[in-house]
Amino acid sequence: MNTIPNTLIDWYTAHRRDLPWRKTKDPYAILLSEIILQQTRVDQGLDYYHRFLETFPEVSDLASASEQEVLNLWQGLGYYSRARNLHKAAKRIVELNSFPDTSSELLKLPGVGPYTSAAIASFAFDEVIPVLDGNVFRFIARLLCIEADPSNEQAKKVIRTFLESIIPKEDAASFNQALMEFGSLQCKPQKPNCETCPLNSECIAFKQSKVSSIPLKKEKPKRRKRYFNYLVVLENGKILVQQRGGADIWENMFEFPLIESLEALDIEDLAPLIPNDILKNASVGRYFRRKKHLLSHQEIYSTFLVLNLDKEVSIEGKKWIPFAELEDHPFPRIIDKFLEENSLLEGKNPRFV
Repeated sequence: MNTIPNTLIDWYTAHRRDLPWRKTKDPYAILLSEIILQQTRVDQGLDYYHRFLETFPEVSDLASASEQEVLNLWQGLGYYSRARNLHKAAKRIVELNSFPDTSSELLKLPGVGPYTSAAIASFAFDEVIPVLDGNVFRFIARLLCIEADPSNEQAKKVIRTFLESIIPKEDAASFNQALMEFGSLQCKPQKPNCETCPLNSECIAFKQSKVSSIPLKKEKPKRRKRYFNYLVVLENGKILVQQRGGADIWENMFEFPLIESLEALDIEDLAPLIPNDILKNASVGRYFRRKKHLLSHQEIYSTFLVLNLDKEVSIEGKKWIPFAELEDHPFPRIIDKFLEENSLLEGKNPRFV
């Protein structure tokens, strides 16, 4: 087993992807990459990484931005709590007047867990500590034939202990990068090419023909179904929006006035539920029924009812914004896509008017 580190690093040298965060020791850039890549593929996250560094080149720039600016830049990436935690972490780092340089101190930052703290400490500060993300868990679980799911704390403890016993003190960062890349590209979740794997002679799961069954798959919880009926209220080049509150999905993002129902509604069922201060001044336009929008634990079924007002009315908790200013407000992808399809993000009159 003591040949594993050298084999991994040799494999990594030959097969690693050319990724920008691997060319820097800047802890802010590494923090940014790690937060973006939580729940996100590399090819999807790459543009966001560049965009954030161009907009907020230093951690102090991110800390001084408004939450709305951060959410707006994050728009489309999903799991928006990551953006809020990233913003809070930047503020905390500025308050400390220095970047935490150990895994134990990094772990105190908002949104930074054991894996992220270890990754930053290793890649930016050369701390000799192994990383353990989903790809690493799968790879080592197969190597040691640990038949457990990735949430199993005892299994994670065994894997960490094993990695601590083989991590090279003189090149821990390269070893960790190799671990993650090997799990991502070689020891893949589905159909790994075990016959050409440089570690197949060491892999107990391969010898026992158990690779495909490790790690164990945790049963996914059933998604909660929700029915969102949006009122697209228009008046002379402006649109009515409201900001979502906390303790729910899409916290602090903007949306159209919403009627949430317990089941799918037809337009006839929806009409009596429209607030009177909107309905009394409106003429009903087009009605859009959309496909479901999947989140990790929820299924959102949405409809959009267009209402044209003949005059602007003041409605508590809501505000009017011109079409041209829509891009300055962060919207959930479900609404952002509706705006794109109807040319509203280009500041034009919508196609349905």
